[in-house]
Amino acid sequence: MVYLQFSKSQRLIARLLLIVYLLESCQIFNNSPVLQSYKQEHRLSITNSFISKETANLLEDHIVITKQGEQIKFKKTANGAMQATVIENLGGTLGRAYILPIYIDPALRITETTIKNKGWQTQFIHVIDNRVHIAQIGLLGGGKEKEKEGTVIHVTSTTSSQKPLKRNRADKGKEITEKSKRRKLQEEDSEREPTEEEKRVFQLGESMKIKEEPTEKETGPMDLEAITANVDAQYQYEQDFYGKSNLI
Repeated sequence: MVYLQFSKSQRLIARLLLIVYLLESCQIFNNSPVLQSYKQEHRLSITNSFISKETANLLEDHIVITKQGEQIKFKKTANGAMQATVIENLGGTLGRAYILPIYIDPALRITETTIKNKGWQTQFIHVIDNRVHIAQIGLLGGGKEKEKEGTVIHVTSTTSSQKPLKRNRADKGKEITEKSKRRKLQEEDSEREPTEEEKRVFQLGESMKIKEEPTEKETGPMDLEAITANVDAQYQYEQDFYGKSNLI
């Protein structure tokens, strides 16, 4: 029988390849749908004891928005456990959707009014350590940010409710700025002295205006003495100018 002879480097490479293959096999097993489903159900079952039936009924089918802009919808599973579907905006129309368990502070009072209040939502609802917490942020401690497990999806509906608002505010600010500039230019234009060209154009326009005869209302009632004096003055002027009388 002939035995194959391998060098030390060849044997080392073979061992490394075997280890890599085993690690990849374990990774594939960990990512299997069955294992992921089990892990998800296990995480949800951990927090069921913290949520009363009354609180679960209040949260069911409600959509809230956290301070970080994440949209959360509370829903009951088939076995009665509460879960939170979280949609995180990744920019543009992309987002990441994932299901997380819920923790509720037993001392926190939740009512129909509070759960619908936007300020209450941003103050008491947080996504920390792959869990949705409904509690005071100071009571949660400083947990490390864990990698979020979820699927990247298109979330046009989540971004459309925020971006137009920003654009409208920007347009409004731009419009106010333009109005301020126009007002400032008008004030500066009214204060400066007109140029010679502007004066000439203004005088030309004034000379082209049709002068209307004054009405009786503007001149007042007819004064015969004034009219007679005016006629006499005109006659005297003509007599002096031509050197003879034109009176008929």
